Amino acid sequence: MNRTMLAALDPAPKRELTPAEQFRQEQLLSSILADAAPVKSLKRRRPVRRIAIAGALVVGAAAAVIVAPVAYHMIRGNPGVLSAAAIGSWTGTAVRVTADSGAQQWCEQRATGDPNATGPFTVSNADLRGEVTSMILARGKDITLCLVGSDEAGLTEAIDPVAQLAANAVMLDTAGGHGDGASAFNYVDGSAGSDVKAVTLHEGDRTIDALVDGGRWTAWWPADPATGLLGGNVTITLKDGSTRSVPGQSLFR
Repeated sequence: MNRTMLAALDPAPKRELTPAEQFRQEQLLSSILADAAPVKSLKRRRPVRRIAIAGALVVGAAAAVIVAPVAYHMIRGNPGVLSAAAIGSWTGTAVRVTADSGAQQWCEQRATGDPNATGPFTVSNADLRGEVTSMILARGKDITLCLVGSDEAGLTEAIDPVAQLAANAVMLDTAGGHGDGASAFNYVDGSAGSDVKAVTLHEGDRTIDALVDGGRWTAWWPADPATGLLGGNVTITLKDGSTRSVPGQSLFR
């Protein structure tokens, strides 16, 4: 079968890439060519549901789910990601980081988006769990999720802006994982309404207190093959003390 016949059978309309799509294509190609080391682990990512836990957010209240198109984000940095030692140092409760020039500099140098952009970054959701620093960097329309260990192994990923939600709602933006065995970990990033005080993940025997800051909630933890990604419950606590728990899997579609 020749190319003409194949083209006739293709149901997708022919179109040129938009400038934004061309930029992302070139950026992705550059990041792939920049990685000299072979990739030994693959990122595991499931499509996520943009979920809003609405209603009164108390035990027994109904939950409304909002489904929106999923943005697939690009990973930069070292795909080998965090070391087993860094992952093993994990703590369930994050310690807020107010000044960590070493980790922030690492993240800024590997931030996603326009490589020719200038100007300062705005930092949010900066925390330390054991030897791993996690933070969100924003510069213009470019927003980056960054995780880096004290041994300077880590990753950066392009993420979406904070979503405008009801005050008592949360939404999952991205969730994924890397590695195998002792080097395996999972991570999540999402948006939170102004009345959301805490987001707590229950993964097997682990309790993970996400960091809620600037309309976002972020967390990472050592992966458990028996539990999977968001295999337990997620508890949302509001500023008035009311709570609601939902299955973590309900955040996926």
